[in-house]
Amino acid sequence: KPKPSPKKPVAKKADKPQKVAAPAAKKKAAAGKTKAKTPWQLLTDKAEPVLDRFDAQDLIRVINPEIDDDNDEGVDANDLTEEQVAGIRVAIGTDARVKAMEDMAEVITGSSDGAFMFNTNDGNKAIKRIQKQVGKAVKLPPSARFDMLFGLTFMGREYDFWMNDNEESGPGGQCDKAIKALAKAWKECLKLGDDELGVDPEFTRPATEALLAKFAELCALPAGGPYKFEWK
Repeated sequence: KPKPSPKKPVAKKADKPQKVAAPAAKKKAAAGKTKAKTPWQLLTDKAEPVLDRFDAQDLIRVINPEIDDDNDEGVDANDLTEEQVAGIRVAIGTDARVKAMEDMAEVITGSSDGAFMFNTNDGNKAIKRIQKQVGKAVKLPPSARFDMLFGLTFMGREYDFWMNDNEESGPGGQCDKAIKALAKAWKECLKLGDDELGVDPEFTRPATEALLAKFAELCALPAGGPYKFEWK
């Protein structure tokens, strides 16, 4: 089954709506009147100091129910309601974290050309690459370990073919072992403090926990499993 090219996981600061000068004839009428900000603009405003604190340019949309579905073409974040924005979880996208996500997309898919067709053999290979990558991650310093695990989990959920189409399924199989290894790595990683991991408590920590909860839900689906992703 063809999989689409990766959805862009980040929202650049520059993506915020640009201010456009009002026509001269309307300037007087608009004097003293400020247009209310959208819920999405309020969220990005709140994130701005944290982005600056980490010298980051990106917000990573981790949990994005109204935008990151299969029918998201043309959806403008500024059209979202307050309730919809409240359901979104964003992480701070440091340069290292965004790079890790790009690298882990290649680890999961085995490709960097953006055009994917996956089969059972691809699933088998992806499982082996995931196991290898988790082994590398746990040997890294805390901040780099967090970023690699974050990217691996984000992209492992984005491209879940490996979990659904492989010859390594079932309890005790290689897929099960890969998922358990990833969960164990996260459990140990999250015992560390935010400063040590290089994450913020305002956005990235809660967004990561939301991502892991969603990944656990995916693992619990019957296709090939269900698997237990015990990350806490």
